[in-house]
Amino acid sequence: MSKYLLALYHFLGSVSFAIILIAITILLVVIGTLLESMAASHLYAASWTYQHPFFSFLLSLYFINILFSALRRWPYKKRHIPFLLTHLGLLMLLTGQMIKNQFGLQGRLRLEKGIESNEVAIPNTLALLVENEEHKEMIPIDQLPRGQLPMEIKPFSLFCKKAAFAKHVEKNFYSFETPFTYRLIPKEAPLRLEECVPGIILEFQEGFDKQKIALAYDPDNLKWPLFNGKYKVRLQNMIHFLSFKLLLKNARQIFYPNSTQTYSYECELLVEDKEKQWNEHTLSMNRVYETWNGYRFYLSSIETSPDKTIQFVHLAVNYDPAKYLLSYPGAFLIFLGSFLLFWGRKS
Repeated sequence: MSKYLLALYHFLGSVSFAIILIAITILLVVIGTLLESMAASHLYAASWTYQHPFFSFLLSLYFINILFSALRRWPYKKRHIPFLLTHLGLLMLLTGQMIKNQFGLQGRLRLEKGIESNEVAIPNTLALLVENEEHKEMIPIDQLPRGQLPMEIKPFSLFCKKAAFAKHVEKNFYSFETPFTYRLIPKEAPLRLEECVPGIILEFQEGFDKQKIALAYDPDNLKWPLFNGKYKVRLQNMIHFLSFKLLLKNARQIFYPNSTQTYSYECELLVEDKEKQWNEHTLSMNRVYETWNGYRFYLSSIETSPDKTIQFVHLAVNYDPAKYLLSYPGAFLIFLGSFLLFWGRKS
């Protein structure tokens, strides 16, 4: 190994490199706090900090630093065990987080009383839903064709030839006055991304028939007709389809004794198990349900109809494929290694 590679090897596992990474992380936290304060927008601050690709790169650098720091102790001795346990736990936590970012799920599920569903909406994503009586197709916005490249949405003979997407992160932001017209109103995008309503203009062609339509983001409401109602389209969130279904059986408000003030909310769900049998489970604000395959459901909110009866519930859905294999064992190893470091025999 040349002296330059050896110097790089020792630097990547050094305390100096760790301090640099910690300083960068602190700077990102400060920047995120300032951005959120200035724009009053969590999404805007997140887009420049922990949701930015640089943050994933920073996690990778932490992984390299911890790994090389442990490798530098070779050949290992008995006194290295607490140190190695702690660093192994940190590596497992980082690996678990990267797996969760890539393969995990964080979304919301809206259930109407008496109607089963398995559709989890992914927040801060956009997709075009196209359906007819026989089939349903969902296309991520970033995969729509540009220019004159036609795309067949199987199994229909339906083509999308032009797509102009108004990104909310651009300076020149366009909002649609109404989906029935094509008139655009130039407007500077607000810093508060939660106030931005994305829109899209599409031209569809089937045979010799063409139709243009302007769609605004509308995740839960109307689907707009194409070709005299033959197809329906909607701009909405990307949907993750669960391998099992849920059904809202009942939901209720719980009041303080002798009061009309709400104390808590509860709901009874029927959930399919792996044998496709329905099982009843109760969710509340402090009671979480986890399925046999690792999906966790939290009661987020409820909707009531004008007559005060509860018709809808919103569930937060979380899936972390690495929590039992990496995250939880890694946290235990960090605890054990730290305990041995501070309370073990000094050397």
